[in-house]
Amino acid sequence: MQIFKSKTNNRLMIPLLVLWAVCLVIKLVLYFLLSMDSISSSCRVYSLFGQYDILRRFLDFLQDLTYGDIILPSIILMALFLWFMGSVYDYRGQLSSTKCHRLILGALLKTKCERCMIPASLTSVLIAYVFWRLGYIFVSKILIVTLMTLFLWGAWFVTKTLNRIFSLRRQETYITWSQISLLAAFGLWIVVIVCCLNLQNNNPTDTAIITVFGAVLGWIFQDTIKSVAAFFYLRANGLLQIGDLIAVPAKGIEGFVRTISLTTVTIENWDTTTSAFPTFILHADHFKNSQRMLEGKTLGRLMKKTFIIDSGWVHPLTDNDIKRLRRALDVENFFVEKEVKCDKLNIEVFRLYIYHWLMNNPNVSQQPRLIVRWLEQTSEGLPLQLLVYLTDTMLDAFEWQQSQIMEHVIKAMGWFDLQLYQSPSGYDASNSNIYLTQQTADYRKKPDENARLK
Repeated sequence: MQIFKSKTNNRLMIPLLVLWAVCLVIKLVLYFLLSMDSISSSCRVYSLFGQYDILRRFLDFLQDLTYGDIILPSIILMALFLWFMGSVYDYRGQLSSTKCHRLILGALLKTKCERCMIPASLTSVLIAYVFWRLGYIFVSKILIVTLMTLFLWGAWFVTKTLNRIFSLRRQETYITWSQISLLAAFGLWIVVIVCCLNLQNNNPTDTAIITVFGAVLGWIFQDTIKSVAAFFYLRANGLLQIGDLIAVPAKGIEGFVRTISLTTVTIENWDTTTSAFPTFILHADHFKNSQRMLEGKTLGRLMKKTFIIDSGWVHPLTDNDIKRLRRALDVENFFVEKEVKCDKLNIEVFRLYIYHWLMNNPNVSQQPRLIVRWLEQTSEGLPLQLLVYLTDTMLDAFEWQQSQIMEHVIKAMGWFDLQLYQSPSGYDASNSNIYLTQQTADYRKKPDENARLK
């Protein structure tokens, strides 16, 4: 990317160099005239240009030049000369570096505004200094504010580019410091504007202006201010990092964190789309960070499922049930001999079987807890809840193993003569064998159909 060698830059650079060379020549001429006590010569020079007020003031300015007046513009002009006439830079090579100054230079080159930003900044410094020396303080303040605005603009562009790079590299410390630098640049811009306005505390008008201006800005940017405070809170406590899997149930947010800035957090959703939201949401609302679980630093990923069993299918085990279960259950013989008995309900043995099967499942962690319990009965039936921690925490493996467990539970219900509850649908009504009759139906089971409880 050739950014230096252009006709526009050369046309701007050459007049600046010529102007400063003329100033130096006039300064040297005046110096020699005064050093030789050539009063008549100096008088003729002043009388020649004295009829023009601007030229007279310019000559007075050249006569009052100090070493600082020569050194500072010389440095600025040299920087401009090197910037315009320098070698070709490639921002990709700069951004691939690990050194801070090369990263900043590469980010500045990538903004595509370096052709005007750097020359305009250096030129503003030079012109502001010249007008300040000439006594035009108001013009100098305007140029200083313009310079600080360009500086803030460049800082925002550079920080935005560097934040993306640091996010890809997962350099958390650099992300924080880049945002602090942007905040410092904004604070410096505010300070410069306040100083240039020359507001005074003892003046009631100035105090009222500051109060109203601050109140309006605080009301307009209240979300931004809260996001900045939330950013430092989250970063200082290590609650949010690049790549974390977070979920905010109140806002329906769930995904992997991709970028973090002072005001915005960007996440990648499960459907590979991107969502952005203010940072203060993570501070104001409850959010869940599952990164430690994904990295295997916990005992597993929680599976919480509930199966509602129709209570009309609950009955004690019969001899036929015991024979069927001994053939169907894929567990050790001691469990069948100890638990499968005629004096137990089918739901009791079913719960014990599911717990024993999960205990022997290699994909299930027995810590921190493994719970198979009955919940409070509802109008739909009797809920059976499973609280299981699976060792594979990645989404694809977790969902696969969870599906296998659910399928086995549903399969085992048929062995124990149990059935899941389902609300009646149109198909159930159209295929119902219930009909009206004058005689009362005998829906009760006969005593010999159930095993006797001891």
